Amino acid sequence: MTSSVVLTLLVTLAGAAIITLMAKATNKEVPVNENGQILLRMHWAYKLTAIVCFLFTAAFLVIPFIDPAGSAPSYIALVFMLLMFGGFTILCWLFYKKHYVLFDDTSIEVHSALGKTTTMRWDEINDASFNLNSGLLTLTTKSGQKAGVHHHLAGFPKFLDYFERKTRWSAWQFKIPDKR
Repeated sequence: MTSSVVLTLLVTLAGAAIITLMAKATNKEVPVNENGQILLRMHWAYKLTAIVCFLFTAAFLVIPFIDPAGSAPSYIALVFMLLMFGGFTILCWLFYKKHYVLFDDTSIEVHSALGKTTTMRWDEINDASFNLNSGLLTLTTKSGQKAGVHHHLAGFPKFLDYFERKTRWSAWQFKIPDKR
């Protein structure tokens, strides 16, 4: 019983530390490149989370070999844990490796976690929405083109500055977590 309490406490503290770290990285200043563009990338904590989830997934894969005579409920729980941690592994890794935003005074180029690239001009954006659960600010153009910008991108407040200057919306209208 005591070891499970300690483990729960350690996991909770590790999660809180990662969230605090990502919040600080989100607010970091990002430089303007030689072309006058700003590049936002996902924080390395996403990579760390993907690796930890992968290790949990690998550990759960070993369980059937350690206890081959397990009960049906334990195998159901095992499949659930594999899907959950395996899913988090893939999701965090894809966001870390593939999702980034490149923007300047005239346009935005968004690379999604699934590899889709969307380019739009600021003056083409006619709709925006923010989903607090997914953390995505979705921008929609007049032609129906959509792009999602994640709020954990390092330098996201700089993007919000441009978003507020170049569109008719502000971050508070969408309840976007903003620590500018």
